[in-house]
Amino acid sequence: NRPEGPNVILITIDTLRADHLGSYGYKRDTSPNMDKLAEEGVLYENAFTQAPWTLPAMATIHTSLYPSEHGAIKYNLKLKDNFITLAEYMRNNFYKTIGITSHLLVSSLHGFSQGYDIFDEEYITRADGTSSEHITERAIEYISDNQDNKFFLWVHYFDPHYTYLHHEDYNYGRNYSGNLPANLSLKFLRSNKDSFNTEDIEYVKDIYDEEISYTDKHIGELIDSINNLGLSNDTVIVLTADHGEEFMERNGFGHGRNLYQELIRIPLIIYAPGELEHRGKRVKENVETRSIPYTILKLIGIENDLFGGINLLEITEQENSGAFSEGSYAWGKGHRKEGIMYENWKLIKNLDDQSYELYDLEKDPYEKTNLIANQGLKDINLAKDLKVRLSNLKRERAAESEKVKFKQEDVDRLKALGYIQ
Repeated sequence: NRPEGPNVILITIDTLRADHLGSYGYKRDTSPNMDKLAEEGVLYENAFTQAPWTLPAMATIHTSLYPSEHGAIKYNLKLKDNFITLAEYMRNNFYKTIGITSHLLVSSLHGFSQGYDIFDEEYITRADGTSSEHITERAIEYISDNQDNKFFLWVHYFDPHYTYLHHEDYNYGRNYSGNLPANLSLKFLRSNKDSFNTEDIEYVKDIYDEEISYTDKHIGELIDSINNLGLSNDTVIVLTADHGEEFMERNGFGHGRNLYQELIRIPLIIYAPGELEHRGKRVKENVETRSIPYTILKLIGIENDLFGGINLLEITEQENSGAFSEGSYAWGKGHRKEGIMYENWKLIKNLDDQSYELYDLEKDPYEKTNLIANQGLKDINLAKDLKVRLSNLKRERAAESEKVKFKQEDVDRLKALGYIQ
């Protein structure tokens, strides 16, 4: 049986902050290809990931379950086989399913190969390697081999993740006069951060931006190949990230521990051919990445009652009940958090001491003033309302997830990536 609907390409980019892309208002032209996709599709200005690090965030994108529901919330736990993934559902509906990954945390080891006819993990690199070029080449091969089938292709790009590598083609840090090296590992940044001045921090962002531009170039080649094969009118493209990155906003580098905007507000762009009323549209409502499977299935005309969330192309006022994110259970006490974004407000609950933080994202986009700590708070009713919304979110807690059996080389990789101390 050949499916009636279009092909689907899901592009996920590791560690990509929304506010470092041109289409999201960034000062630098880091992302011309992603911006062009946004001009032809829908851009979500306030899209939120459901976790601030890769494993739980990506398991949510594939199952539409919240992290506490799927239970893949520590680096040594996997996405269990009994959860239905988007790829399994697509394959059951006669799509050829192809996954290409470049990160150990979204490998078969962690349960991400479920439902894929082809699962390519050859280019899972160490933190200090580049993989976008290889990933794109491989993706183009699979697309041309399968252009006569209907396919679902998931491609995971890794390069914006630390280690940040210098790319001569972009050279954004060319005016830097300090003495930081060209390539920046997380270990180096964390151990030297207290001596950094403003220029040093800007330089770190320059190198990160070079990684974004390098990745954007290869995403552009992937999109061009779809056009060259004559498939652009028959291919849905969804582009998003798993989480963002911190650059000393909270006196640190990296990701995983917080629910502030720099980590959980991520890009989300949907290109749906034929849906002309959506072309160039920008959506302001708060949305969750867990709605991606539901939206894809709506777009290709497959009914489903398995995947939660909403149809992102038909957001109505009633559905704007906010977006939810769960902090890191992985790092133990002091970091376990839940957050809700509702209209221009964000409420964070610190599960360890039951304290709350409330931010007005319109007036205070960098979340510097916790209004609950401010005794003159007029919005105490609002805070109560958000607390109720947070506690009303019904989640079926997952049974203990399965442990991953690591080889020593996997442990070494995870250490290099900062997941194991």
